[in-house]
Amino acid sequence: MARTSVLSVSSVALLCAILAPMTCLNAQVPAAQAPNNSAGIAELYGMLQAIEPYRKTTEVSGKVRVVGSTAMDTVAHMWSTGFKQFHKNVAIEITAAGSADALKQIVGDRKVVAMLSRPVKDDEIEELKKAGVQQPTRFIVAREALGVWVHSSNPLPSISGDQLRAIFTKESSAEIPTWSTLGVTTGPIANKPVKIVLRPETSGTHAFLKEFVFAGAPMREGGQILQSNAEVLSAVSTDPEMITVCGLRASGKSVRSVPLFAGGKPVASDDQAVLSGQYPLTRYLTLIVDMSQTDAQAKASQEFVHFALCQTAQLDAIRAGFFPAELPKLRAGLDQLQGNQLR
Repeated sequence: MARTSVLSVSSVALLCAILAPMTCLNAQVPAAQAPNNSAGIAELYGMLQAIEPYRKTTEVSGKVRVVGSTAMDTVAHMWSTGFKQFHKNVAIEITAAGSADALKQIVGDRKVVAMLSRPVKDDEIEELKKAGVQQPTRFIVAREALGVWVHSSNPLPSISGDQLRAIFTKESSAEIPTWSTLGVTTGPIANKPVKIVLRPETSGTHAFLKEFVFAGAPMREGGQILQSNAEVLSAVSTDPEMITVCGLRASGKSVRSVPLFAGGKPVASDDQAVLSGQYPLTRYLTLIVDMSQTDAQAKASQEFVHFALCQTAQLDAIRAGFFPAELPKLRAGLDQLQGNQLR
């Protein structure tokens, strides 16, 4: 099937509107002084042009249940609105109770679309099969960059992977580091212990950090546990001694994202670093469906995934604060669905 773009000039304007303010926000500088983000806009536009537009090839109806990640709630609602423009007889119910809940829900109802704001491991797929999900299939539908956030008055210049591990896990020491051990050697917080703020264990962010960033190391206890990006950033905005990890393109007052030290140098926490592949703290967002199901509700769920892999939905992902999945992963997902005659 030929892949031709349906993006308009207005899409370029939308990308400018999305990316330019976020560059200013992450850098904590006035708009007039912000770095030129035209390269990032051009790169994103080129990526979107190469993604296949959604074309309805079959009519579906009934209810689609989308369950799981709270981080993906906004983009799931955007996809729902776009999908129903093509399939007016579909009702979509979205329940965001955490990525861990997604795996439980698909065991209980094998026709749901499970959404997880992290990669899904092979052993998790095997556990689903043991629980009766005959053909659980993963689809990479977007990427998210995570930022390390501190109060805007905190002078921390950058942070390394080893320093993050020392802060958020008990692997190296039972004692939590002080800010001076991280490079803040002067000022009122220098000798104060770092206060951590985390998302709950049921969140994709927590699971991603523990399993994929810290390789299963035991997480440090005693920090604040808050439900959303907005809540954790609100907490950090009140206390210069706090630190958290949440979405890089989240927003909040009196906070800033810290450059990550990687490859022997600090990497800016901005969109261009993510798009160029330099930024190290990124994760995939995943949908899972049981492809063995063949009734009308299951077909509607699979068609919803089809829509999420296509151009309009990937633009929605950008609007929701994420980044498009790489083109080979989107096409691999479409190829998996092709066997069910959804393309």
